[in-house]
Amino acid sequence: MPRPGRTSGYDGSATAGFVGAGFVYDDGHGAARVTVSLDYPPSGGGLGDACQISVCTTRADGSKLAVYQGNGHPGSPSIPGKEWEVTLLRADGVAVSITEWNSAKEKSATLTRAEPPFTVAELTAWASNGGWQTTITRQRDLATGKLFAPTDPKPAVSGAEASKQASALQRQMADHVKAAKLAEQRAECAAAKAAHETLPAFCATIK
Repeated sequence: MPRPGRTSGYDGSATAGFVGAGFVYDDGHGAARVTVSLDYPPSGGGLGDACQISVCTTRADGSKLAVYQGNGHPGSPSIPGKEWEVTLLRADGVAVSITEWNSAKEKSATLTRAEPPFTVAELTAWASNGGWQTTITRQRDLATGKLFAPTDPKPAVSGAEASKQASALQRQMADHVKAAKLAEQRAECAAAKAAHETLPAFCATIK
């Protein structure tokens, strides 16, 4: 990060050609939501429609930079909040995007500080860092794996216990199906009774 601070509330997601992470950053002047993503579609990508609301420039190395500083709700300017975003489309086709808000949640109207924490220059330098790569070494994988371990991992279960849990789940599902069928039959009996029609035979067995 450009400057030290306390981080919390990590989350993330990944799909083919995309990986992203988010967290809450606090430098002592108010919590702020920050997200970082790498977009590397196999067919190659671009800045898309970003330049319609961002200031886009082409840098000397051929990379393209899109900078957005504006309302956190572009479609609803009356809602307070600021969103700053830098997207760097590198020559290798990888797009590095870093977005920050002046609230602890994305696009929240509950503001925690006057402005997002980092300047555009800091975001640009951060996005330009050569450490943003789409692959990592085995050593880095082993070193960082513990960061993503569950905070309350469930203990492994034996085969017998797993079978027992599966059977219990099947019974629960069967009970739900039975209850839904019973409710349907009760409704059918009530409707027939209200219409003074002959009741279905199963109505005599329903309490």
